Amino acid sequence: IQLKREGSTFSVAMVAMEAMASGWSRGATIGRGSSATVSLATLHHSGSLFAIKSAQLPVAAQLRREHSILASISSPHIVRCLGADVTREGGSEFYNLFMEYFPRGTLCDEIRRQGGRLPEPEIRRHARSVLLGLRYLHGIGIVHRDIKGSNLLLGKDDDVRIGDLGCASRTGVDGDGGGLAGTPLFMAPEVARGQSQGSAADVWALGCTVVEMATGRPPWAGDVTDPVSALYRIGCTNAVPEVPENLSEEGQDFLGKCFCRNPSERWTADQLLQHPFVSKVKEVDIEGKPAFDSPKSILDRDLWDSLESRSTQMASENDSMPVLAPAPTAAGRIRSLFSPASRRPDWSWGENWVCVRAKAPENLSMPSISGEPDFEEPAIESTTGRDIDANSIGVENSAILNDGGLAKVIDGAVDSIHSVEIGTVDDYLIKMQLIEISSKLSLSLSLSLSLYIYIYIFVRMQ
Repeated sequence: IQLKREGSTFSVAMVAMEAMASGWSRGATIGRGSSATVSLATLHHSGSLFAIKSAQLPVAAQLRREHSILASISSPHIVRCLGADVTREGGSEFYNLFMEYFPRGTLCDEIRRQGGRLPEPEIRRHARSVLLGLRYLHGIGIVHRDIKGSNLLLGKDDDVRIGDLGCASRTGVDGDGGGLAGTPLFMAPEVARGQSQGSAADVWALGCTVVEMATGRPPWAGDVTDPVSALYRIGCTNAVPEVPENLSEEGQDFLGKCFCRNPSERWTADQLLQHPFVSKVKEVDIEGKPAFDSPKSILDRDLWDSLESRSTQMASENDSMPVLAPAPTAAGRIRSLFSPASRRPDWSWGENWVCVRAKAPENLSMPSISGEPDFEEPAIESTTGRDIDANSIGVENSAILNDGGLAKVIDGAVDSIHSVEIGTVDDYLIKMQLIEISSKLSLSLSLSLSLYIYIYIFVRMQ
C-alpha cells in the first residue's frame, strides 16, 4: 500500500522492513486487554516510535485475525497496521502487531482532559469521523463490534481514528457478526439477546459513544451494577439509553436514530452522515497530511504533552466508567512545586531503590558495587509505582532510580543506557530522549554523562 505524505511517497511496509533489518526495542506497557498487551516500541536505526500489540503465540489467534483484517484495510479513518513479527522473550514466543502510536491518546483521555465532557462542536466532529470509518468498514463487509471512546484514537488534527479491531469480524466469513463480542454497556439489544451482531450494532455503539462524550460516562452506567444486569436491561426490556439534556435538538434526534431497538429500523452509517447533526461539520482535509501520526522522534512535543495528562486504562472494560475528573493543569502542577506539601527528592538509600544494570564499554574501568540483585528477565510492566527492572548483561555498571523517578548514576557509560529496560512510560521516554540528544552531540564521555544527569533531573522537576 502506498500512501502520500507531504509530497513524497511512503510505504506502510517501510516500518516493518526497518524493524526486521535493524531491530526494535520494547518499552513500557501502555495498555492491556484480555489476551494482548500494548507496549511502546522504538526502531533502533531511526528512533521512530510505534505501538506494538503482543500476545503469546499459543493464544494469538485473535491477534492474527486482527492482522488479517487490518492488512485488507486502507482508510485514513482507521488506525494503520505497520506489520507483524514473532519474537522470543523471557522463554516465551510472542506474536507482535506493529501499529501507529497516537501520543494524544484515546477519546476517553480527551474527555478527561476537558473536565469530564466535550463541547457539542467536538462531539459532532468526532461522531462524523467515526461514521466515515464505519461507512468504510461496513462497505467492505467488516463489523467492528466494539466501538467506544477507549477504542477511538486522536490524531494531531483532532481527527478520530477507529482502533482496536480485535473483536472485528467479516460478515461474509463469520456469519452475521460471528458471535457475542464487545463491551456490555455499549451492546445493542439484539447483541445482548445473542441474536446477531451486524453493522447496525456498530451504529448503536456509536450512539453510546456520543452519550459518553456528552456526559463523561457510557449509558446505563448509573443504572446497572454488573454486566449481567446490564445485558438483561438492554436485551430484555424496552428501555433505551437516556439522551443527555445538554445536547441540542439535532443531537437528541441523532441519538434517536442510533437507539432504535429494532436493528432494521436503525439508521445506517451512510444515512447518519446526512443527518444535520454531523452533515454541517466541515470535513477535515486529509490530503497532504502525514501518512502516520506516530511520533517520528522521542523529541516530538505532542508525545511529551500527552503523557502529562494521559492515564493508562488497565481496568476491565466490563466495569462501569466513573465520571472522568479533569486533569491537573500546567499552572497547577507548577504551583504545587511551591506549596508546603512539596519537598525535595529523597536521595537516601531505601527499599524503594532498585538497580538498573547494563553492559559497560570494555575500555572503561569502573568500580564494582557488591550486593546488587540479579534480574533474569526484562520487565514488561512496573508493579510497584516507579520501580523498574532490567536485564543483567555481562560486565555491569549501575544507574539507580528511586520511587520519585530521579536518578543517581553510580557508574556508567553513555552507550550502556541503550540496554536499560524501563517499566513505565515516562521513564522510558526520558531514557530515549537522552539517547537521541546524545547521538546529536559530539561530547566526551564525561560531558555526555553529565548532560544526561542534568537533563534527566531538569525534566523530572518540571
